[in-house]
Amino acid sequence: MISRIILATILAIVLLLSIVFTNSILLSMVGTVDSTSKKINNYTNSVKNNTQINITKADSNANVSVLHRYYFHKNINNGSPILVDKFGVREIYPTKTGGREWFLLNNSDFEADGIFMPANHNISKQADGSWQSIDPAVRVKVSTPSGATPWKNVEITGYLKVLNIIYPLKHNRSSNNIENNSTLNRNNNNSTQSDQKNKKENNDLTNNPAIVWYARSGRHNNNAPCEGTSLKGGIDVNGTAFWQKEIWHTGGYTASKHTKVNIINNSILGRWIGWKVVIYNINNNSDVKMESYLDDRKNNNWTKVENLVDNGSWNATSSDREFYSANCNKPRDYVVTNSGPIVGFRSDYIKWNFKDLSVREIQPPSVVLKTANITNFLSTKSDDTTYNSNSMSPK
Repeated sequence: MISRIILATILAIVLLLSIVFTNSILLSMVGTVDSTSKKINNYTNSVKNNTQINITKADSNANVSVLHRYYFHKNINNGSPILVDKFGVREIYPTKTGGREWFLLNNSDFEADGIFMPANHNISKQADGSWQSIDPAVRVKVSTPSGATPWKNVEITGYLKVLNIIYPLKHNRSSNNIENNSTLNRNNNNSTQSDQKNKKENNDLTNNPAIVWYARSGRHNNNAPCEGTSLKGGIDVNGTAFWQKEIWHTGGYTASKHTKVNIINNSILGRWIGWKVVIYNINNNSDVKMESYLDDRKNNNWTKVENLVDNGSWNATSSDREFYSANCNKPRDYVVTNSGPIVGFRSDYIKWNFKDLSVREIQPPSVVLKTANITNFLSTKSDDTTYNSNSMSPK
C-alpha cells in the first residue's frame, strides 16, 4: 500500500514538472503575451501583404516594450505571420532565451560595438547604407565579449551583392593562408611535399570566387593552430552551395560538400541575395546539423539549399603525417560540437556590397515547441496587448 502511494506521488510530481517545462518553453519563445485567439485571427486576416506586426505590452508606468515582431507575408507559411529579426529578416529558428544577438547596423560606425573586427580590409560605406569591400580576401569577424559564453548554436544571416570577380596578380589562391596576415605557406618540418600539395588543394573552399559564413571558430594563425576550428557554409558565384569543416588551421581541412542550387541565371553576380547558415548540435551534443538558406529574389522568402549532418564520417583530407603534426589531440573525423568565440563573414576573389549582417544564438529545433500557426503560438490571457502593423517593403 505504501509503495503504491509513493509511486502515485512520484507520477504526480513528474506530471507537474512536465507541465511547467512545457509552459517554460512556450514562454521562452513568446514571452508573456496577453491576447485572445479570436483577436489574433481577426487581426492577421485584416493586415496587408508585406506588413510587420509588432506585439507590444505596456507596463504600469506606460513604458511600451516590443515582445515579438512578426513579418506578415501571405505567400509564405500559409499566410501566417513569422518571426523576424531587427532588420525585418525572417528567422528560421527563434533566438534562445537569454541568448546573444549581434547586428551590423548600417547607419552606425563600422567598429562602434567593439566586438566586430573588420581587420585592415578596404571596406567603405555606400550611399544606400550598405558596405563595400574591394579586397580579394575578406575576413570580418564577430567576437565574444569578455566573460560571455562563446557562440555555439547560431543562425548567421546577411544580404550581399557581388559586383565583379577579382583575381589579383601574384595572389596565392589558397585563400585560407591570408587569415591574420599569415605567411602564404605554413613551414612545417614534418610536412612532405605531397602534404603541402594536398594542403594547397584542400584548403580552397571552392575553385570559384565565393562568400562564406562560418562559426565555432577561434584564432587562425600558426601560433595556435588547434584553435582554428570552424564550420563554413558558402555559395560561389556560379550558384553552388557548399560546406567545409576545419579541424585545425591549416592542416585539418575536409573536402567540401556541395550542391548546385537551381537559381535564376545560375549566378549570383550583379544582384542582391540573402545568405543564411544555421549550425546546431543534435543527438545529445554528439553530432552537428548544418543548414543553408538562400533568399534568391531579396523578398524574404528563404529556401533551404543545404542540409547536412556530421556524425563523425567527415574526415580531414591531409595525410596522417600532416594531420597529426599539430598535436591537437583530435581524430581525423573530429566533429566540431564545441563552441567558439568567433563567427565570421568571409569572401574570396570578389568585389561586393553587404548589409544587414546578423548573428543570433538560437534555440535548437529539437526543443522548440512546434506550432501550426500564430493562434497556437501565442498564449490566451487578458486583452491588453497591442498589435501594431507597419507597412514594409520586401527586403
